[in-house]
Amino acid sequence: MVLDQLTIAQIEGLDDGEIDPKKLSSLVDRLQLKFCRVVNRAREKGDHRAFSPNISAVGWVAEICSMSRNSAADRLCVGAQIESLPKIAEALCAGEIGYQPVAVICHLNEQLAEKGEKIVEEDWVEYARKFSVNEMRYLAAHARHVVDPDGFVKDANEDFEGRGLHISQTGSMFVIDGVLDPVGGAALKTAIDSLSKRHAPDDERTPRQRRTPWSRSWFTPWTRANCPSAVGCGRTSPSPPTWRV
Repeated sequence: MVLDQLTIAQIEGLDDGEIDPKKLSSLVDRLQLKFCRVVNRAREKGDHRAFSPNISAVGWVAEICSMSRNSAADRLCVGAQIESLPKIAEALCAGEIGYQPVAVICHLNEQLAEKGEKIVEEDWVEYARKFSVNEMRYLAAHARHVVDPDGFVKDANEDFEGRGLHISQTGSMFVIDGVLDPVGGAALKTAIDSLSKRHAPDDERTPRQRRTPWSRSWFTPWTRANCPSAVGCGRTSPSPPTWRV
């Protein structure tokens, strides 16, 4: 079945079990790339200023397309950079690489351009074929550090200074809201994600529910040892899980 020869209505009418997820994802990625080009062209024409003289292109895309500002900025960056990266665009349209690694490549190319440099497209197409999105991000960070160490350190310091953690109580429950640096955030995500998997055939909890015991399994033993007056009801907690980061 050739999905790109069908209309959107025809694709929506197909039986979900008859569609190849990889082919559908590739088609969505191609449309995503087209969307990036469209919003970048609209920015070049000044459509955001016609919408409101006080709105930025990022704010305009976020507003009219119902997405976050980060997502809007990402699409505008890809749209601006992809014109100078024809081999990257060709690989995406051929279904060889996905949109997310292309976005990583475009952001890196934008950063390198500030130093008068450009990525080697053939190399990065091959990286995108071989490596995961997270690995691509690490490769991009390394490349940025090599070409622009001062800029890399500046951004890393800004990320570090932007960290924060807030805990509030709502009734008998607690709400945690925080911003972590890339290294700390990745380590915490890896640790918590390890709890999301089903550990027994009869475990009917959702991944979200499986993740919730982490706070007690990690913090309660430490609290009991260091702040015994803060631990109530004499409850015991299971030993913290073991994982590799």
